[in-house]
Amino acid sequence: MRRILLLFAFILGISSPSFAQIEFNNLGIGVSYWLRSYSGMDERGFLPDYPGEGGFSKGAIMPSISGELTLTEKFALDGRVGFWRGQFSGETQFSDGRVLSGKNRQTIVPVSLGLMYVKDDIDYGNVRIFGGIGANQYLIHNDVEMFYGGGEGATYGQPQTAIRYGYYAKLGMEYFLTYYISVGFDFRYNGGKYYQQGVNTEEVYQVDIKGPEAGFSLHIHFDDEF
Repeated sequence: MRRILLLFAFILGISSPSFAQIEFNNLGIGVSYWLRSYSGMDERGFLPDYPGEGGFSKGAIMPSISGELTLTEKFALDGRVGFWRGQFSGETQFSDGRVLSGKNRQTIVPVSLGLMYVKDDIDYGNVRIFGGIGANQYLIHNDVEMFYGGGEGATYGQPQTAIRYGYYAKLGMEYFLTYYISVGFDFRYNGGKYYQQGVNTEEVYQVDIKGPEAGFSLHIHFDDEF
């Protein structure tokens, strides 16, 4: 993350001769739908009766909070924290009638920081459009539980937590309801991957953290020069 901050500082330095325009622009809350997609193994691979790699997706609603720091007339630093949760399940039946079932309750907290290009000098004064790229830091927690049926009901689990890095790219627009309040709509693509050890095995698997995301947000603006 330190290298990312240094990169943004370098971009700022070559894009503007003065830091006088730097100011906190807006604070927002939002909700989006992030559709996780996989090209290889997915989180069901830690559970019984895994159907196989590829051809799978998992979506969920993700609330978020965000903030924007104006750097120059056209560039801003954009930050966001989201909260995504999904549940995966699987089961298999043995010849003696007992059933082994499993659940993986997963939480992902993506922390995003990126550079955004803003264009507000368009025909409609209460609309601005933007695009940006940046880095994601993912906090990932998998809580895997296995249940033996048929009498004893024994359970065991293997929770794992990791921090990994990825990227995002986004496009969107904002519509100003008042001078200080706007509604934003954006589409982004998140990318990345993480590694996890399988349940009761030493093997480590690679799992994708990627997929499209679309949502809207409400912003309160503090920039009097907008």
